Amino acid sequence: MHTRRRTKIIGILFVVAASASIILFVAMPDSVLQQALAAAATVFAAVAIWFQIKAEKDVAIGEFIMNLNNSFNDNASIGRVYGRLVREKRLADRDQYDAMVYLTFFETCYLLHARRVVDIALLDDLFGYRFFVAMHNPDIQRIELIPDRYSYRNLITLYDIWRDHVRAQGRWDEYASSTELEAALGAEYGGLLHSAAGRRKGVRRGSAA
Repeated sequence: MHTRRRTKIIGILFVVAASASIILFVAMPDSVLQQALAAAATVFAAVAIWFQIKAEKDVAIGEFIMNLNNSFNDNASIGRVYGRLVREKRLADRDQYDAMVYLTFFETCYLLHARRVVDIALLDDLFGYRFFVAMHNPDIQRIELIPDRYSYRNLITLYDIWRDHVRAQGRWDEYASSTELEAALGAEYGGLLHSAAGRRKGVRRGSAA
């Protein structure tokens, strides 16, 4: 709402400035003044266009973030898993499908990050707790992550990137757990990371902050 109002204001100011320039241009037909006005109008137009593009981009980003968050909140399988995670309730083998749906959401987040649609800081702001509470959950590890670990290389790579981001900010204690994914996967952890993401295949990274 505020962005759209700002866009309208910028448009009105541009019209007013352009009209004033035309009036002065006609009323004071001095070549030097005309050149100065023309230069000023060009600069103002460029600035107005830049603000217009930025405003439209801000609106698009805001809508994208809202849709991404809604896709998490509105999914029944995700809701069931997340509800059990926050209440620290156990997940059984019958919950495997719901756990898969939950993890697949973050597989999508990895693809968005890999294609530079969203950065890791934004993902952390939106989903930090919701991501790590699942990745560190022993039941999700047991029924889905570890058995299908080779199918979850995107997710494991996202975990590694995300963990590095949080550690760099000195906030890893917010998510640290005795059941962290690297410990659960053991020596296989490094070999499951995508080398394209700047991770060395087959090398364990160690869990020290």
